[in-house]
Amino acid sequence: MNGIVDQTPEITPQVVHLVDLMKRAKEGRLRVPRFQREYVWRRQDIVDLFDSIARQYPIGTLFLWGAQPQPSSRGNIGPLSLPEYKGETWLVLDGQQRLTTLVGILLADEVQWSVANDEDPDRWRLFFDAKSNSFSHIRANEDVPPNYLPVPALLDTVKLFAQVEKIVQNAGAEVKREEVYVWVARAQEAARAIQSYRIPLVEIKTNSLSVAVESFSRLNKKGRSIGQDEMFSALTYGEIGSERFHLASEIDNVQSLLIRTGFGEVDRNVLLRAVLTAANLDIYRTDWTRLGDQVKQDLRTQLPDAVTEASRGLQHGVAFLKGIGVLNARLLPYSMQLVALSAFFGRCEKPTPEQVAFLRRWFWVSSFSGWFGSGNAALMRRLVDEMRDVVAITPNPTALKNMDIDELALPVPLRFDMRSARVRALLCVLLSRRPMRTSGEELSLVDSADMLFSRGSESMSTICYTVASADLRRSPANRILDVAPDVSGQAKNWLTQISGPNRDAILLSHAIEPETLHLLASGNHDSFLERRLDFIGQIERDFMTSEGVSLPASYSPALSPIDADIFESVN
Repeated sequence: MNGIVDQTPEITPQVVHLVDLMKRAKEGRLRVPRFQREYVWRRQDIVDLFDSIARQYPIGTLFLWGAQPQPSSRGNIGPLSLPEYKGETWLVLDGQQRLTTLVGILLADEVQWSVANDEDPDRWRLFFDAKSNSFSHIRANEDVPPNYLPVPALLDTVKLFAQVEKIVQNAGAEVKREEVYVWVARAQEAARAIQSYRIPLVEIKTNSLSVAVESFSRLNKKGRSIGQDEMFSALTYGEIGSERFHLASEIDNVQSLLIRTGFGEVDRNVLLRAVLTAANLDIYRTDWTRLGDQVKQDLRTQLPDAVTEASRGLQHGVAFLKGIGVLNARLLPYSMQLVALSAFFGRCEKPTPEQVAFLRRWFWVSSFSGWFGSGNAALMRRLVDEMRDVVAITPNPTALKNMDIDELALPVPLRFDMRSARVRALLCVLLSRRPMRTSGEELSLVDSADMLFSRGSESMSTICYTVASADLRRSPANRILDVAPDVSGQAKNWLTQISGPNRDAILLSHAIEPETLHLLASGNHDSFLERRLDFIGQIERDFMTSEGVSLPASYSPALSPIDADIFESVN
């Protein structure tokens, strides 16, 4: 019983004004532990934070951890170099990105700090545009318009008066005096909002990091839970050899690497699962607070190699996906497919032709059958392990123990919804036909995939708005890749205008039988969509046959499940 009492944390909630929080940071009383991620927020994130503050919206609670002796921390918060503080200091357990943003912007003109190693030093130059009542960045070599006030001035009344005077003096004769007064009023309103803004803090005092993280998780169950990778990184943090190892930072690096390949942003939990697989750990475990000390020590020595293996596997997995026509995250049916591929390629960098053929068949079977949508975490975990420990060392694999490679495909989707893995599988098939522009120019797979990546479901235009059947109106048959963005309204407007020797080829590239176009032109929309849906189903079945996928039991369209296990970027 005494052991439980000894580990009971002292938890103190409070609310502080923004100016007081900045004072604590400037004095060095707040510090960032070395196990935390690097600063990763983009400029838009910075703008959004200050917009929320100006509107008096909540920006979340900061969770601080106090321990004796205190674990090692960084000598800075973002661009701010921290002085040594003789009294009690607190480590930021959650809220580092928000705190760093506030410090970097609001203290920009009060302290001396170096941006020599900052990849984007101008991100700390944030201004309030009194004309548009919004926030934006200005580079150091750009002129500052008279209606722009540096955000630090909004936190200090004396500096605000000086800036208001500049507005009045520098507005120019072309700006009406009434408009200048509006600018001044907006600046004063924004300043009042920032100066009066209060932020909730929760101080957790305990000498155990595990207890601190578990306390945070329980306190924050109804709010934003700490990222699984951040929690795991904190609990397994330690110095390995002469180097400090930060799992969260390593995941940042892997995420950035995959972005640079053009595949898009892969969710951090997906990357963590790839690392956990390489470390022979449970990829679905969510509570890491109860790891024993010896287990933590063992993990600290395993993780660097696990990250290397996972990173290698993810890169080869993405290359494999691109090779079969899945060029980015929006087209990938299930994120767990990437984890499974990472498990295989992390162990097998140079697969045999037979292994590649098997992976290709497995991928399309799992995509069309909805296998990863079953929700059976234990079975998926065993499949990932099988990919790593069995398939990767079998020169000519033909079957899986944990998945039926002959499982039947689901029917063609009844509704178009990109949250459905089955719909994304269909899109891969349609893009493989190399849709053409109205001029007859064939779009490359890269170009068409880029359209889907950048615009999402908006890249698939509605063919016709007036459809009697609700199912047909929402059907994939009523969507087409928007290759004519200059033509407004429904895609029917440009489809019915296609002519010339390439007409039939253009239509077929969009899964439209040329002989059915008269139905669309005459207003018989339901019949046209019925014919196109049948044609799409036949195209899919031909594709399935070529990839070794067992055809669906029924050829009638059916509702497809909305899959939760997808990349955040898809939504």
